[in-house]
Amino acid sequence: MPSDLPSILFYLITAVAVVLWLCGLQYVIRCSSRVESTFTAEGDAPAAPVPANLMGGSAEVIGDPADLAAKASGLLARQGLGMPGSVKILEQGPDRLIFEGMPGMPVERHLLKRAELRFHRAGNNRTRIDYAIEVPSRPWLLIFAWVFVVLGLVAMVTGFILIQFFVLDRAFGEERWQAVQMLQALHFLWPQFLFAGIYRQSRTQVAALMDAFVHNLPFCQV
Repeated sequence: MPSDLPSILFYLITAVAVVLWLCGLQYVIRCSSRVESTFTAEGDAPAAPVPANLMGGSAEVIGDPADLAAKASGLLARQGLGMPGSVKILEQGPDRLIFEGMPGMPVERHLLKRAELRFHRAGNNRTRIDYAIEVPSRPWLLIFAWVFVVLGLVAMVTGFILIQFFVLDRAFGEERWQAVQMLQALHFLWPQFLFAGIYRQSRTQVAALMDAFVHNLPFCQV
């Protein structure tokens, strides 16, 4: 067994840790980025940056705006976004619908605070539906993610310096195998994926539900 095997393992573990930390940093940055919304008062203005807890989108479907607005109101009142009674209609008109998640429905309230749909005629029997969704911001998830990004960097740098100086440069024989303790730094490199992933999952899930709802609206029966 080569005498420098502990050093090889140490540098290999360090390289893996650096790659994981960089991946975690990129993932947290992507989850923290603000979204662009296509939802505007007139429906045709340029997209503008919106707060992180607001999401928007649009879809062009078959049907008349007033008919689709009435159908959307009836469907949401009856079955919500997948659970009966999970949303409350706040306002409904021929070209506008506003609703919110019910506090007594933890699943829906966990994903959705408030949403608005606007229906615009886009041609012969065609309607463009613009929607805006307000989701729980839960900034503490991103705060914890960034905390572990910093802790991971500190753990890697500190572990590398201590092991390099006190183990590889000074220890002999079996004591050099203590270099594999660099593995302990990996404990600080996975929580950022967890917290940022939970934050991102709730946003992507409610966006997917709303996108499916507006696209399927012409084919639903009230």
